[in-house]
Amino acid sequence: MSQLISKSISAEEPVDIFTLMEKEKPEISILDEDFLLQFKNMQYKNYAAQLLAKLLKDKIT
Repeated sequence: MSQLISKSISAEEPVDIFTLMEKEKPEISILDEDFLLQFKNMQYKNYAAQLLAKLLKDKIT
């Protein structure tokens, strides 16, 4: 059984599902221009900066 599994699994390049489905890739970056503009215009910048730093360090639970 392990021989069958080891032969059937092989490492290849990542597959872009959106390209396969012929769909447009969504923007998933949190640091895009719109986000940075909203961040810049926030009233409580210190809180926002601290929250962003914690999110980037995976400290939010």
